[in-house]
Amino acid sequence: MLDPAALEPAHMSPALDKPLTDTDEDETIYGCENVLSEVMLEIHAHPNAIGARLAADLATHIPDPGYSNPFPNAVRLPYGDPMGGAKIIATETGGSRFSWSHDAYWVLLEINSTQSFLASSGATR
Repeated sequence: MLDPAALEPAHMSPALDKPLTDTDEDETIYGCENVLSEVMLEIHAHPNAIGARLAADLATHIPDPGYSNPFPNAVRLPYGDPMGGAKIIATETGGSRFSWSHDAYWVLLEINSTQSFLASSGATR
């Protein structure tokens, strides 16, 4: 799902963790990330399109003040109909999150490109 050859020119580790597949009663998740958590991709197979759309919206919801927020001072740009979700870009921390849905699937992509964001998430370079 992630192409290591595309990561190296972006100065990200081309080494990948083992792919993940997780199934519960509501959905199946397919995911992968590089070993430094700089880039992560998940594809969720949801039971229906409405649930996938709602999950895509929730994945890019910025928490209310007082809650842990990995995207302080971020800009949230919703995609709107028909795919839902949004892109969140936090230039101060270098973290970005994108989510959208298509039919009964929703996708989550995170790119964490600076030391401060990686340190706050527990990852190290």
